[in-house]
Amino acid sequence: MSCFKKAKIVCIESAGIQASIAGEKSAYISLQPLQKFKVKLNVYVENKEENFVTIQVKLAKTGPHAWPAERLYVLEEKGEFIPIYRIWDRWHQFKMEVPAVDSSYFICVAQDMQSNSRLVKEGNYTAVDSLSGMVISICKWYKGKEASLSIRFDDSHPRHLSKVIPILDRFGFKATFMINPGNSCFKKYRKEWEKVARTGKYEFANHTTKVNFLLLILEEEHYG
Repeated sequence: MSCFKKAKIVCIESAGIQASIAGEKSAYISLQPLQKFKVKLNVYVENKEENFVTIQVKLAKTGPHAWPAERLYVLEEKGEFIPIYRIWDRWHQFKMEVPAVDSSYFICVAQDMQSNSRLVKEGNYTAVDSLSGMVISICKWYKGKEASLSIRFDDSHPRHLSKVIPILDRFGFKATFMINPGNSCFKKYRKEWEKVARTGKYEFANHTTKVNFLLLILEEEHYG
């Protein structure tokens, strides 16, 4: 199955994929499904003086052609990884910036990588940014551990003090609390947060000054 239609936006429902050129770039794309969860994306650039082209991709989230997007990766023709950028938890949508030259890329899921001996060990995973030349590798866990767990709580909700921290203390777990210092709920319980901070058990970080949607929730719960 192939689709060699060259356009600003290309959609192949039977492969569960849509791709488009972002902005006013003088470039076009085409899609060529190779097998299930593997699509070749071709880029055609008219103005070679531009530095890069941004491509937006949407994958089917439900239905018979839904992609397991959490295992997604993109390769360029030589087999090097291409960085992709997602917004929050929109796993089935991403964008990538590629050089403004005629080229091809392969959108795949991780099951296709199992036969590649170069990628058997986690420590060998390497991604190269084709624009900057920056190389990023996945390193081994601290002291050779097989896995790591990071626990994080956002927005300094009062229940973190009344519920979460006692549970963490009971089981001896560590966590990071992302504080919103501008929120009225944080100001109200600031002394309690400072008391927790002085114990040295937990990590604290900033999560913007204020989150408006959280304030609405807290007002409904009479925390304000």
